[in-house]
Amino acid sequence: METGLIAAGLGGLNYVVGLQMKPLQVEMHELKNKLIELEQRNAKSFEKLEKLLTPLIVQVQVNKERYEDLNKKVSSK
Repeated sequence: METGLIAAGLGGLNYVVGLQMKPLQVEMHELKNKLIELEQRNAKSFEKLEKLLTPLIVQVQVNKERYEDLNKKVSSK
C-alpha cells in the first residue's frame, strides 16, 4: 500500500514538474530561434563587411608595393 501511495505521489510530482517544465521548454525553443536569427544576421553583416574591406585591403597592398618600389629606387641612387 505504501508503494502505491509513493508511486501516486511521484506520479503527481512528475505531472507538476512537467507542467512547470513546459513554459521553460517553450522559452528555450524561442531563445534557440532568436540565436539562429542572430547568427544569420551576423553572417550577413560579416559578408557586407568583407565586401567593403576587400577593396581597401587590396589598395593597401598596392600602396605598400609602390612604396617598396619607390624606396628601392631612392636607396639605389
